[in-house]
Amino acid sequence: MHVRDLSKFCEVSVEVVDGTGRVRSLNATTRSSLVRIKGGDSVQLPMVLESNKWNLVVLDLDDLTKRAFGAEYSFCRRVTAKSDMRIAKIFF
Repeated sequence: MHVRDLSKFCEVSVEVVDGTGRVRSLNATTRSSLVRIKGGDSVQLPMVLESNKWNLVVLDLDDLTKRAFGAEYSFCRRVTAKSDMRIAKIFF
């Protein structure tokens, strides 16, 4: 993703489906400085963006799904951008 931080908290949520068909949630946020796993189906990841500059954010969904949940990545179901940021492009 190519995003611009507007000096406020922002979050990008990605819903993925693993090899068993379970829906999992990966949340990258500027509010957090620690990785948190919630209930086995959701993980919160810290995201650091340079203020008032364009940033390239890369989320390796296959690797993140394996590390956070111990499951194989199947496909992405939804991408949601929350809070204050500008999005130029999202690549898959």
